[in-house]
Amino acid sequence: MFDAKKIPNRESTREVLDRLKSQEKRPSINTSEIHYINMDPRRPIESTESQNIPEYNIEQTLRQINALEKKMKEDTSNYLNLYHDLRKLEDKFLKAVEFAKVNNIQVKDNILREISAREQIISRRSKRSV
Repeated sequence: MFDAKKIPNRESTREVLDRLKSQEKRPSINTSEIHYINMDPRRPIESTESQNIPEYNIEQTLRQINALEKKMKEDTSNYLNLYHDLRKLEDKFLKAVEFAKVNNIQVKDNILREISAREQIISRRSKRSV
């Protein structure tokens, strides 16, 4: 009924499994020999600048606002749409700042200066539009 022909130049399943098994037995790379890798699991991971989540959110929103303002200056054909997006981002920014103030979350000095400068810009803009 079925003629099973062996395909020439092909490993049998057993040979493949034996080859894979022998690969598992190979010694792995010793990380102590690599000087730039320090893989001590007991060592705590230290970040150069630790940030809390509200501070990170505020900083990211500030970056988005700055990028959007730059785009508004470059592309005047979409100015109204971009202005609407800018107002949304400013609202998001003000809510994040309010959350940080209400919960007494510590924010770095350089970000505090950026926050106060951006709040002044937003307050001047909102006074003009009213």
